[in-house]
Amino acid sequence: MQFLEAGICPLLLDAPTGNGLEIRPDIHLARATVHKSQGTVVMKRCLISPNAPKPKANFSHAVIANGTIFLAGQGSRDPVTGEVVGTTAAEQIERTMKNIEGILLTAGSSMDKVVSTIVYLKDPADFPAMTPAWEKWFPKDPPVRAILIVSEFGLPGMLVEVVATAIV
Repeated sequence: MQFLEAGICPLLLDAPTGNGLEIRPDIHLARATVHKSQGTVVMKRCLISPNAPKPKANFSHAVIANGTIFLAGQGSRDPVTGEVVGTTAAEQIERTMKNIEGILLTAGSSMDKVVSTIVYLKDPADFPAMTPAWEKWFPKDPPVRAILIVSEFGLPGMLVEVVATAIV
């Protein structure tokens, strides 16, 4: 554990291995820091996933801390082109949920470990499109959900954005 003592943090997950940590070369970390508080080591890892569109600004797809994954808001952008996918709320919700799933898989988690979501919709009339999507992506024990209506998104054509929190 010399790297922890030196404050150097390679690609790590809190997963059981011989030394209590697992090195994951498939995870792309933007930043990783080690915080020491009262003798406890807490790692904060900032994750950029190859399974989601590259962030358009200076932020991470997710931050993993203390076994919790905090995802940045995800929209219906294509992971390869970065362009908005879909013209209806239902189509955009589907792409958005795929992006969230890709980030969670990179972090070593999954959709069934999502505990909380905040959904931003441009049009309140799109609310009915949420129910089938939620039933598909969260068929059992769905997370808590808040839905907010916004007047505009930063990308033209975007109708939906979802922020999620999950456990590793």
